[in-house]
Amino acid sequence: MPAITLLVSAILLIGLDQVSKVFILSRLREGQAKSFGWIAFRRVLNLRCDGFLAGRGTLFTLWAAEVILFVALVQFGPFFQGATAQVALGMALGGAGGNLMDKLWRGGVVDFIDFGFWPVFNIADTAIIVGGVTGALYM
Repeated sequence: MPAITLLVSAILLIGLDQVSKVFILSRLREGQAKSFGWIAFRRVLNLRCDGFLAGRGTLFTLWAAEVILFVALVQFGPFFQGATAQVALGMALGGAGGNLMDKLWRGGVVDFIDFGFWPVFNIADTAIIVGGVTGALYM
């Protein structure tokens, strides 16, 4: 049962992330922002991984294999077996998957949440952090 919880959580997070990015892409031009008090939605295509993974298919493949191995070890190991931990890990995995989809489909990650004092980020970034911290607390 834990595998289904993790998988459903990851799929839902990927869906939410991609729908939010499609919405932003359809409503704002690159760099354009809409402010709502202390928060703004600012469309930014983040190319931060280009220098690291550009032209390095083998490195990217090894990184992907490490992620899959880590998830398998966590899923079938003695830790992270509670429902809360599984949902949290699904969130982190879904966030990583959403950003990876952006990188592969769009050439960069679509970021749009802007507090002004922090780098612009997206729902997937938030899910990776919240999911990872929550999963560690409930392992």
